[in-house]
Amino acid sequence: MLSRGFTLEHSTLEVAQWSGSAPIDFLFATRKVSRDMLSRAEEHARADLFMGIPVVDATDIIGLKIQAYCNNPKRLLQDLADIQKLIELNSIDWGRVQFYAEAFNEWERIKSIRGGC
Repeated sequence: MLSRGFTLEHSTLEVAQWSGSAPIDFLFATRKVSRDMLSRAEEHARADLFMGIPVVDATDIIGLKIQAYCNNPKRLLQDLADIQKLIELNSIDWGRVQFYAEAFNEWERIKSIRGGC
């Protein structure tokens, strides 16, 4: 990341946040649910943009966004907008989304977004 012009802004055992041409967060798979996400990750169609790094699917990104806004309420509006766009543009595994949402007591909110798409 440093050789590509990025700067490490914050790092813990769970996450590394980088700034540069775009913000990039690396989440370290320390829990089973995270390892399961990684097992489903695939190389993105724009491998050049993602430097050949496999990315998790849209359903798992929704789960991460739910966690992100629950951990930092300042992110709420942007993450909800992102979730809505992910729903509009992708095939979503709703059972998995429900699992993620219920972990944060957010299933009712996510269902309302789903209904509007």
